Amino acid sequence: MYINRRFYEKYVSTRDVELLHEYSLKVLQEVGVSFASEEALEIFKKHGATVEGNIVKISEALLNKALETAPKSFSVTTNAGETSIGERFKPKTVGCYGPSKFLFEDDTYRMALLPDVVKFLKLMHTSDVTDFVNNSAYDTPDLDKTVDNFYLPQVALCLKYSDRPTYGNVANSLNVKKQSLKDAAKEIANMYKEFYDIWDRPVLLTNCCALSPMGYSYEVLDNIMGLVEEGQPVTIITCSMTNLTAPAALMGSVIQDNGPKPN
Repeated sequence: MYINRRFYEKYVSTRDVELLHEYSLKVLQEVGVSFASEEALEIFKKHGATVEGNIVKISEALLNKALETAPKSFSVTTNAGETSIGERFKPKTVGCYGPSKFLFEDDTYRMALLPDVVKFLKLMHTSDVTDFVNNSAYDTPDLDKTVDNFYLPQVALCLKYSDRPTYGNVANSLNVKKQSLKDAAKEIANMYKEFYDIWDRPVLLTNCCALSPMGYSYEVLDNIMGLVEEGQPVTIITCSMTNLTAPAALMGSVIQDNGPKPN
């Protein structure tokens, strides 16, 4: 069954959608988005964006030109086959991120440990409602954190316990040391390529979060650039909180979120 992707039609009018688009463009062109990466800023300059310090402003023409380069559909390939994503295909579901704490019936709680993460991966793998296994790396307290990279072994658990495609995988400066995060992201992509022996197609899908409001941290940008250079797709999410890191009004929140997420 084809699921209606235009669910917003039940809640907002066509005019509201037009206003959202109009003001999203206005934010991109007049307010701009902050990028904490010299490499990213140089890329924007090269392609014709207006760069003022670390603020990037994008015209409607440049945005449309960039959007033309994005494929309308693609597939993530694993040993189990292809998972196709795009408007022509049924929407895909991803699992939740791994448990950070366990709350028990007697109101006691404890931090999740690595064996809990493994159980969570198995749960996602056997679920009837998920198409992807989320990388549920939570830097649990029982990990050896003296090593330079204790993130990559957590990512490898996804390959060990499931043949479903992986959604996730963003390294940070706490779990990767003595290595740029861009190189860490490339290392993750190449681990998947080597594991599947697939070198010319997407083998994982990663979500990277903007720094609400209206910015990107260097950590996220390094991950994005590393993965993209290895030919891996990246989705941008905002994780804004209405009335905290986004306007109180829902329309305002959507407009702000559209600004740093023009794709």
